[in-house]
Amino acid sequence: MLLTNKIKGKILANINLLEGVALNFGFKVFQIFLGLTTTYFIVRSLSSENYGNYNYILTVVSLLSVFSLPGMSNAITQSIARGYYGTYTKALSKSFKSSLLGSFALGSLSFFFFLKGEETISFGLIIASFFFPFSHGLDKWKAHLLGEEKYRRNSILGFSNITITAIFIVALCLIKPGETIYLLIAIWLVPSIQNIIQNILIRKNKINKKIEEGNISYGIKTSFYAAIGAIAINIDKLLIFHFLSPEALAAFVVAQKIPELIKSGIQDIGQILLPKFSRHEILKKKIITFFKVFSFTLGGFILVFSFTIYPYIFSLIFGDNYQEAVVFSQILMVSVAIANAATLKVWFINSKLDARSYRDVILISSVGRIILSFCLVPIYGIWGAVASAFAQRIFSAIAIDVLLKKRFSLEE
Repeated sequence: MLLTNKIKGKILANINLLEGVALNFGFKVFQIFLGLTTTYFIVRSLSSENYGNYNYILTVVSLLSVFSLPGMSNAITQSIARGYYGTYTKALSKSFKSSLLGSFALGSLSFFFFLKGEETISFGLIIASFFFPFSHGLDKWKAHLLGEEKYRRNSILGFSNITITAIFIVALCLIKPGETIYLLIAIWLVPSIQNIIQNILIRKNKINKKIEEGNISYGIKTSFYAAIGAIAINIDKLLIFHFLSPEALAAFVVAQKIPELIKSGIQDIGQILLPKFSRHEILKKKIITFFKVFSFTLGGFILVFSFTIYPYIFSLIFGDNYQEAVVFSQILMVSVAIANAATLKVWFINSKLDARSYRDVILISSVGRIILSFCLVPIYGIWGAVASAFAQRIFSAIAIDVLLKKRFSLEE
C-alpha cells in the first residue's frame, strides 16, 4: 500500500511532464503521418530533377537558419522556467534582426542563380528570402510555451500548423502538379502567420520584465556553435547537388526522410524534458537509467522495423523511382537506432547553460562529419554521404556519453 502511494505520488508530481511527453508523442506520430503523406504527393508531383532543386532550396534555408539564432530557444525556455519573462522580448528582437542577414544572403544567392539562367532555383530563393525573417526569426514563442510547461497549447498550435500546411501542399500537388514555387510558399506561409500572431499574444500577456542577461549571452554563443552543426547537417546535400546532380540529391533526401523524422521526434522529447533537466544539478542514477531504458527500447524497435516491413512502407511512400534509395535509408535507420539516446543526453548538457560543453558537443558531432563529407561525397557520391552520416552518429554517441560522465557530477 505504501509503495502504491509512493508511485502515485511520483506520478502526480510529474503529471505535467508526463502529459507533455504523451502530447508530444501523439503530435510527433501525427506529424510523421502528415509529413509522409505530403511527401507521397510531392514525389509524384515533381520530377526527380525538380524534387532535387526543391530540396536544394530547403537545404540552403536550413543552413542559413543559424542567422535566426537558434540557440536562443534553449535560453528562452530556461529563463521562462526560472521566471525571467523579459528575456523573451530581448532574445526575440535579436533573433529577428539577425534573421534579416539570412534573408539578404538568400536574396544574393538568388541573384547568382538568376545570372546562371536557373530561374526555378532563383525564384525559389527569392520566396525563401521574403519569408525567412517571419518563419525563422519569429519562431521562439514555442520555447516560451515550453518554459511555462504549456505542453497542451504548444501541441494544439503545432497540430493546426502542420495540418493546414499539409492540406495546402496536397491541394497544390493535385491542382498545380510540378510547380515548385507554389509548394515553397505553402511551406512557409502558415508558420509565418502563426509566428506573428503568437508573438503578438505573448507581448499582450507580459508577466514581468526581468531579464537573465547570462542566458542572452549563452543563446548568442550557442547559436554561433550551431552554425558548425548546420554545416555538418547540410554539407553532404550541397556536395551531392553540385558534384553529382539534382536527381542524386533527390534520392539521398528520400533516403534520409524517415530516419530524420524519427531523430526529430527524439529531439522533441528532449526539449520537453529540458525544464526538468534544468532542475537537476547533478547527473542522478535515475536519469542514467532512463537513458539506458529509452535507448534499448527505442533502438530495438527501430532495428526490427528497419528489416521487416520498412522496405515495403518505403516503396509505398516514395514509389518505384526511388527504389535504389531503400538500402541507403536502412543503413541510416540503423545509425539512428544505435545512437538514439545521444540526442537526449545532449539536451541534459544543454540544460546546464554551459557554453563550453555545448561547444564541445557541436565540435564532436559536426567537425568529423564535415571532413568525412568533403573526402567521401565527391568520390563515392551517395554512398559517401551515407557513410559520413553513419560514422558521425556512432562516434558522436560514444563521445557525448564520455563527455556527460566527465563534465557532470554523478550521484553517489
